[in-house]
Parts: sequence; structure tokens; C-alpha cells
Amino acid sequence: MSNDDQVSNNEVSESTTPLKILIVDDEPIALDLAETALARQGFQTLTARTGEEGWKRILEESPDLVLLDITMPDIDGFTVFERIKQNQTTESLPVIFLSARDDMKHRLRGLEQGAVDYITKPYNVSELIARVRAILRMRRLEAELLERKKEDIRKETVKQLLTTMAHYMNNAVASIDGRVALTPDDDPEKTKKLKEVVTRQTRVISTTIYAVEKVLEKIIIPTTKYVNLDLLMLDIEEMMRTRIEELGEHDRRMGRANDGK
Repeated sequence: MSNDDQVSNNEVSESTTPLKILIVDDEPIALDLAETALARQGFQTLTARTGEEGWKRILEESPDLVLLDITMPDIDGFTVFERIKQNQTTESLPVIFLSARDDMKHRLRGLEQGAVDYITKPYNVSELIARVRAILRMRRLEAELLERKKEDIRKETVKQLLTTMAHYMNNAVASIDGRVALTPDDDPEKTKKLKEVVTRQTRVISTTIYAVEKVLEKIIIPTTKYVNLDLLMLDIEEMMRTRIEELGEHDRRMGRANDGK
């Protein structure tokens, strides 16, 4: 085995399952050549001989990369590529165009539509493997970058959440400490007010804990979409204020009920 083969096989083995490559080409010899070369590198290969069959296999098999011939008997590669880009489940799928035409018009059209590469047939197998390997490596790095971005968002969310919780709890404790320091031991009226303050601020602390429990699911952000952390914190604070008001109203009802006895 050559050094290049060993490197490429190591890269493929980094995934738990072999990376899946779909080859769409109506020329049997070209199709078999690409399939054999890629399989030797440890890739899982799929094939299609028409544009429609290729599109069907894309939807059914979810390949990691597509080698797409441009000129085919039913629909051409450009049409298949347009479908790929217009479908939300496939729009990020990397596509390398294959074509016997080396004119600049076709090359520019393919690249402008969003293809990651354009290879002219007949091609050197080693060059094909090198380009496939480079594109898949780039895709892996992009995925790792997105995952780090999601982790950064989660960390920032936790940080702001804890800051908000600490603010509420510190204010509650400070209010209790201040009232205790100002309340004489022999003053029943002030002792009663102290009890009210302690009850109210205890509610704030318990509500803070309640908010933490309810918002845990918000910490796990499953997508890479932009998350407005300021709005998220406002939602949490509004939930806490509502909860405190509900508990306060409950206390007032209980007080009125006790007064009526």
C-alpha cells in the first residue's frame, strides 16, 4: 500500500462508518473506474447511470459527497444540482462536477452554481482521490467548527443564566439580612414585618431554583442558528417575576382566609 493510500484510509477510518460517495455517470467505464478507485480508499460507493436515478439515490441514501456527470441522457447534471440546492435536506451536500467538456463556460457555470469542484474527463485517478479527500477533510473541519460554535453558545448561555440567578438570590439574601439587623427583639410589629420579608424573599429564592429547573432545557441548543441571549435572559426574568407574583397572590389569599376564621 502506498503512503497516499495509507493516509487516505486513516482519514476515512476517523468516521465510525465509511463515508458514502455517490457517483452519477452514464459512461460505464468511467463509472466503474471511479467506483473501484474510491472503494480501494475505504469509501462506501453508490452508483447511478442517469440524472433521475442519481437524484433518487441522493434522497434515499444521503451521501456525503456526489460526483456528478454533466451530460446524461435524461436530465443533465446542472438540473440535478439545482434540485439539490433547492431541497433543504440536501442543499449543503458537496458536489464535484465531472465533464468531458473543458470549456470555460461550463466550468464557470458549475462553480457559480455552488459546486465545490469541476473535474475534466478523462481524469487522473490519483487526482480525483486527492480532490475528494481534500473536500471531505474541509467538510469535517467545518463540522468541527460549527460544533465548537454551538458549545461556545451553550457556555455563554450558562454563564448569563448563572449571573441572573445569582443576582436574584443575592438581592433576596441581602434583603433578609438587612431586615434582621434593623428588627429589635422586643418589637412584635417589626418582628411580624420581618417574617413577611423573610417569607417573600424565600419565595424569590425558591422561584430562582424553580427557574433554573425549568430553563435547563434551554441550555442545550441543538442547532447552529443564532440565539439572542439577551432575549433569552429577559424570558427567564419574566418567568421568575410571574412566578413570584403568583406565589404572592397565593400568600395573600391564604392570609385573607386565615383572617376570616
